[in-house]
Amino acid sequence: MAFEPNKWKSGKDGGTPISADDLNRIEEAGAAKAAKGDPGTDGKDGVDGKSAFQLSADAGFVGTETEWLASLKGTDGKDGTDGKDGADGEDGADGKDAVAQFTDAEVAALKALAGAEG
Repeated sequence: MAFEPNKWKSGKDGGTPISADDLNRIEEAGAAKAAKGDPGTDGKDGVDGKSAFQLSADAGFVGTETEWLASLKGTDGKDGTDGKDGADGEDGADGKDAVAQFTDAEVAALKALAGAEG
């Protein structure tokens, strides 16, 4: 049966233009052509791009790179909430005697702090 594209408008069978075998052959031929080929050679490297500073200058920024970098810093944010208290640490070793050693100059300075008897 020949395919008649306008028959569908009347509700009559319009026929099929190709058989299932023909459709399979078409799909297989397409798949064979679409098979992956060998990798090609790498292309040449492109030119280096502009720096962010240069793009900014091109867009109208006036100033040095140092000034531009400084302009990127925003205002400080709000302080965060305090964290939870940590766990108590382990008890330390019992204290013994505290011994302070002073140099002769420090001993003289300490003696000079004493006032008149009274």
